[in-house]
Amino acid sequence: MSKQGYLYAALGAMGWGTTFIATKIAITAVTPGVFLLARYAIATLVLLAFYRGRPRQKVARKDWPMIILIGVLGYFFAIWCQHAATAAMDASLVSLLFAATPVSVLLLAMPVLGEKPTAKKLLAIVLTVAGALLVIGKAGGGSTPAGLALALGAILSWSLTSVLIRKICGHMDVVWLTIYTQIIAAVCCLPMLVRQLLLGQEALGLGPVGWSHIAAFLWAGIVSTAMANLFWNRALDLLDANTVSLFYAFMPLTTSVLGVLILGESLSLNFLAGGVVIFIGMVLAAGDMKSENKTEGIKK
Repeated sequence: MSKQGYLYAALGAMGWGTTFIATKIAITAVTPGVFLLARYAIATLVLLAFYRGRPRQKVARKDWPMIILIGVLGYFFAIWCQHAATAAMDASLVSLLFAATPVSVLLLAMPVLGEKPTAKKLLAIVLTVAGALLVIGKAGGGSTPAGLALALGAILSWSLTSVLIRKICGHMDVVWLTIYTQIIAAVCCLPMLVRQLLLGQEALGLGPVGWSHIAAFLWAGIVSTAMANLFWNRALDLLDANTVSLFYAFMPLTTSVLGVLILGESLSLNFLAGGVVIFIGMVLAAGDMKSENKTEGIKK
């Protein structure tokens, strides 16, 4: 069973890694917000079809403010920032920075959940920040100040969302939580769709929608979101969450390989060295979470 869990975790993280490639293709014809809307609309339909026999959980009135906050802050704002950062920088760079999310979750869990800092936690945070600075410092043409700011906003807001999810998933079905929050995020994207329709493609510097863009929409919705979440959830059923979190490393690895093959991106020595430092920080973070046995799964 553990071998199956490893496979599901790897497939889930690899699926997320392809999101950055699909984003790079899609944003030549639509804005990041419209792409996010298409992604969630397709993914939600797939999840509803897959879980059609699953009883719909009744949500207590007191839980709705938290669900709305998760949908707006995490599934809308954080992932919109991720897509916008990918539009401004190399996909492999954004993916690598986003892989540091589990460590930033440790940092935010201290004040929000009252978790106590440990030497291993602090070392994990320091290493991850150092690795990120190493990557950014020599990113060259692959980064922009605006892109880095968007990536930082995405990482921090998604990390806070992950902490909030850990507070609510103890008494909520994670599948229905994902569906509800995706619908909320999709609604938040509607004004961006209206804006693009009113202004037109040319005014926004966008090209016509072609088959490659449609393929990117379908891939992002079905593979990068619905299937990736299904695989990740299945891995969490078979393995402890800290072990599963180690497979986040497959996300930037997948993006980097596909970025080189499909997008023609290049990987510097600093990128590779920084990636190793970030991975070490992730391993330390997962080991510390295992010792406390407090980790919950993080959904993207």
